[in-house]
Amino acid sequence: MTNEELTPRQHELLRLIVAWRRDNGATTPVKRQWIEDRLHLEKNSVSGLKRKLIDKGYLEENRFDFLLTPQAQDYLTNSNTPLSLRILTSLQLPIFGQVRAGKTKQDEIRVELTDLTGENPSTISIPDIKVDKGLPIFLLQVMGKSMEHENIYEGDYVIVESYAEDQMPRQGEMIV
Repeated sequence: MTNEELTPRQHELLRLIVAWRRDNGATTPVKRQWIEDRLHLEKNSVSGLKRKLIDKGYLEENRFDFLLTPQAQDYLTNSNTPLSLRILTSLQLPIFGQVRAGKTKQDEIRVELTDLTGENPSTISIPDIKVDKGLPIFLLQVMGKSMEHENIYEGDYVIVESYAEDQMPRQGEMIV
């Protein structure tokens, strides 16, 4: 067992396992096809991810299921884990519209907000995330295919976290 950092795909696999357990019960085996569909990967790639997580001590050796180890549970709820990777409980986030994916010219940038009034917005249940300083967070649905290199696909929902008035985006952050 090692304590190596996890890749974004490995993080996502752990998050999917937690989501499956939350939605289908702790004893229901995770369906490999369900994971393949959500990660947009083939069976061999999912097997490779699983093997790496077993080697790193985050999954138990089990041919028929994806079982988190106590190390994975600690990692996913630990306050030292980056905010975007923590998994705690389920949270309902409002869907406020759509955003066009990828680089665009200044006059092409468009975010279509459909419901900022707070009156009965559609919501999606996601793993709970903590937001610094209590700033608002919401979802936008991605339109377009130009973010696939970042594993953001058309139809996906992205979590949008507001910046405080005195904050600016950091180099390399994706912003809307």
